[in-house]
Amino acid sequence: MEEIAERAGFTRGAFYANWADKAEILWELVDAEAAAAFDELGTALEAAELGSKLAVVQSWFDRRLQPRPLQLAFNELVQQAGLTPEGRKRMAAVFDSERRAVVRVIREVEAEVGVELPIPVEHFAAIAHAIGSGLMQQHLADPDAVPSTLFGDAEAYLWFGVLAAIASPDFTPRSPLRERSKQEDAPSATI
Repeated sequence: MEEIAERAGFTRGAFYANWADKAEILWELVDAEAAAAFDELGTALEAAELGSKLAVVQSWFDRRLQPRPLQLAFNELVQQAGLTPEGRKRMAAVFDSERRAVVRVIREVEAEVGVELPIPVEHFAAIAHAIGSGLMQQHLADPDAVPSTLFGDAEAYLWFGVLAAIASPDFTPRSPLRERSKQEDAPSATI
């Protein structure tokens, strides 16, 4: 931290006036890095034609697999996050921010394709995010067994599955979120 403060031109006291400890500055860097990554994806997708959007997503995923500055520190931070209530709260905030970025991407694809997903877009975003996170971990552990291209395939399978469900006359979305929403919208009975 002294090296960071020195490079930034701050005294150690000025550094601690802005961040309580190393974890706090790392959380801020994690937030900024995640926001920049998903903003990059959103910008690239906006510029891409419909037929090339999946290639854009795959290319973005491949770049996310490359070593990044402070990656080891981020990994340690995330590993330790589950051990404290504050760490879980911070990690939940990062995941929430990432899911909201995925929601923006999904909304754009919905508009371009001209469909509305039959499940809550927030659920779709959580599923898509989990697929990416899980495949990233598996690929990094064993790239031969889990090629990075499986990410694009998995995202396509997810979209095709949901779009096929829309076309099915028997499909009825079952979602606690939708059920709760319907209950809240229903007029309340008075006794």
